[in-house]
Amino acid sequence: MFILMIFVFGRPGRRCEMDTPQVVVMTHALSYAGPGVLAAPSRAPSNVFLCHDPAFVDEVARTQFMQQWPGVLASSASTPEALIEDALQRFSKVDKLISNDVGPALWTPLEEGEAVDLREALETMVVWPYRLLSSAALAMKERGEGRIVLVTSAAPLRPAPGFVVYASARAAASAMARAAAKELAPQGIQINAVAPNFLESAQYYPYDQWSSPQALEQLRERVPMARLGRAIEIGELILFLLSGRTDFVTGEVINFTGGWS
Repeated sequence: MFILMIFVFGRPGRRCEMDTPQVVVMTHALSYAGPGVLAAPSRAPSNVFLCHDPAFVDEVARTQFMQQWPGVLASSASTPEALIEDALQRFSKVDKLISNDVGPALWTPLEEGEAVDLREALETMVVWPYRLLSSAALAMKERGEGRIVLVTSAAPLRPAPGFVVYASARAAASAMARAAAKELAPQGIQINAVAPNFLESAQYYPYDQWSSPQALEQLRERVPMARLGRAIEIGELILFLLSGRTDFVTGEVINFTGGWS
């Protein structure tokens, strides 16, 4: 008996990822999910990472970052449009985009907040990634393919009192990922969001504040897995969504919460 087995990854006509280096653009590389993506064992050395961070306007910071992560490039671009243009100038393409967006999660009772607080949160966590998506999509549409992950937050699923601004901005970003995915799917562009909560990170859940006996007891009460999510775990999830092995998955918001959601 003769059995012919053919394995096809991605859409017909797409080259397998191993055939050619992929250009990956990632924002806020020093924060939130950025370190986990860079440290993830499945990050292919053949792929080219061009990373943004507010700190990279300083040449010393860029040099130190590239020394820490050999083969990874740091961009001095300070706007979404300039970042995508930097990638196109260097490599003539953008294959994958990680919009790893970081904004303040400040406790502010509704009656004490001001409209400027909401505007600033929306600018950081919605407008900035919108501009990035728009610029990247234009480049990807010309090539007929692309993969994008927005890192948002699961906080809007169970918003806590005092976090109206943060939860509203994060909810808008997740909705943007869904809407953009429907619009760009016919052009071969896959878009998903990863929505963490209780992810160990310097911005939101720093280890030194969540490793005490009292903090661990809080985690046991609130998170079914009774711990914080590890950076490498979210990094692996993001890279899997960008791998080309999940192209039929688009327009999804995937919670990364240890069962909390």
